[in-house]
Amino acid sequence: EKGLVDPATGAFKDEPNFSHLLTEAFLDLHKETKAAYLRKRAEAYGEFCWNRLRDPADGGHWTRRPGEDRKTLMSNGSVARTYWLLANHNS
Repeated sequence: EKGLVDPATGAFKDEPNFSHLLTEAFLDLHKETKAAYLRKRAEAYGEFCWNRLRDPADGGHWTRRPGEDRKTLMSNGSVARTYWLLANHNS
């Protein structure tokens, strides 16, 4: 986990295009092992998306990761999938 997570933000180090897959993997592992840290990590990434990737200048639509100069449909879809995964995960 340490190599995958930015300790300053609690988010996955990868772009949203890949991070939604990490979210899925962590939630799948949680479903099998019930290890609380796995769900907490996935939820922390969801919170990072909500708090840091929304752009209030255009009504809060996702996403422009810090350092990116433009938004992409793939990044927006990836963040949306992250929330779908979190909403549909059974504890």
